[in-house]
Amino acid sequence: MDHLLESPWLVTSATVATLATLYIATASGDAKKAGTRSLYELPGPPRQFLLGSAAHFPKDSWYEVFSKWREEYGDVIFVPIATMRTVIIHSLSDAEELLNKRANVWSGRPNNRMVADHMGLSWSLLLTSPGKSFNEQRSIFRKVLGAQAIIQYDPLVSVEARNLVESLRDSVGNPSQTIQAIDAPLTIKMTYGSKIYEEHGKELADVNMEALEFITWCFSQVWIVNILPISRLLPSWFPGLKYPAFAKKGRELVSAIRNRGFDLVKTEIERGSVDLSIVSKHIHESEFDPDVLQNATAMMYLGGVDTISTALSSFFCHMLMFPDVQKQIQAEVDSEVTSGELPTSKQAVAMKYLGVAWKESLRLAPPFPTSVPHVNTSDDVFKGYYIPKGTLLITNVIQRAQELSRIESVAFGFGRRLCPGRHLADRVGLTLAACALATYDIVPLEGEDIPTRIEFTKTQTRRPLDVKCRFVSRG
Repeated sequence: MDHLLESPWLVTSATVATLATLYIATASGDAKKAGTRSLYELPGPPRQFLLGSAAHFPKDSWYEVFSKWREEYGDVIFVPIATMRTVIIHSLSDAEELLNKRANVWSGRPNNRMVADHMGLSWSLLLTSPGKSFNEQRSIFRKVLGAQAIIQYDPLVSVEARNLVESLRDSVGNPSQTIQAIDAPLTIKMTYGSKIYEEHGKELADVNMEALEFITWCFSQVWIVNILPISRLLPSWFPGLKYPAFAKKGRELVSAIRNRGFDLVKTEIERGSVDLSIVSKHIHESEFDPDVLQNATAMMYLGGVDTISTALSSFFCHMLMFPDVQKQIQAEVDSEVTSGELPTSKQAVAMKYLGVAWKESLRLAPPFPTSVPHVNTSDDVFKGYYIPKGTLLITNVIQRAQELSRIESVAFGFGRRLCPGRHLADRVGLTLAACALATYDIVPLEGEDIPTRIEFTKTQTRRPLDVKCRFVSRG
């Protein structure tokens, strides 16, 4: 259990105390209903008394570990972790049944007290369960990032596409940093304006990346305040207690994410020197509460880092691995675009072969194959098993080629929690891919063979690792 940040004896003691206290209260709730089976009858990794499967739960490489569990235990796996009940499912049809068809039951989020309360991220759409705040934030996303609304950002996308093409010119080696540099300018300019990006872009991008990595890491750890909430009353100097220091750092980063860019736009508005952005355009509209707008745009800012670039990096890797597919896409681009010009967003999204190849790349290498946990807000029965309210559900879907038309679910989530930025991610990704392939051949390094597989990072966001190639001008 080397991913337990708190002292092991402290976590164990907290678990024992919690289980002893809650045993009588939860025993009746966990007992199987008439005609159903208990979750504890489901297969899963070995379980220990009181701690359950905590010793076997991975601290990283969730996708790989869960996929191996699938081979050993099947499509539906039960992983009790101390007081938490966790179900992992691997079938797309199972995920659609629970998260789409039963969205009224399975759209909740678990109460991660460390991240939500002690780090101050409770306002985010990521952690908010359906309700007033959830609906209001999604309403803003629909208005500014809906399928038709995103067309207004095409000029910004064109600028970043040209910047990418220029940055890749004669590129040799690992293009990851060049590709990753795309997300921040586009996201910050859209959300807070080009002026803010020019004057504060590096600061905002650096804070965003640090916050994203830290928050993602905190989600993967086991914290005593999530097991034993009363431990929040312990003094910070208490032996073995480590969460307060991490919570303090988290609060500082979360505050910067929520406030820094928004406050800069407000200052520019007061000076009369603000340019067009999502915040400046909608901050005085009566349709949206300013606090809700601030929350929603902070999530656009936080979620925009590393998302498109990760998918694009994997796509370029697949072009390197499958040169025949690359050539067919280039032939389609050449037939649709005037020689010497870069494809527009309108042209890119209309290219059928490119669109299919983009989806296939997402299927082979989804950036987020393992979902943020859902939780059921009422008791449920699935495949004969009784699932008590408050059970965590993680999807680790391995999609088959014949399910390609349903790739949106794997890449962007399910049901009410479907990613509200999916239309923008696809439009930008397709545009950048089309522009790059209109300009370059992606080929191996001199003397190197075409790679046959991709290695990925062990993080929740699966990025291609140490890919080396050349971008050779076609002209």
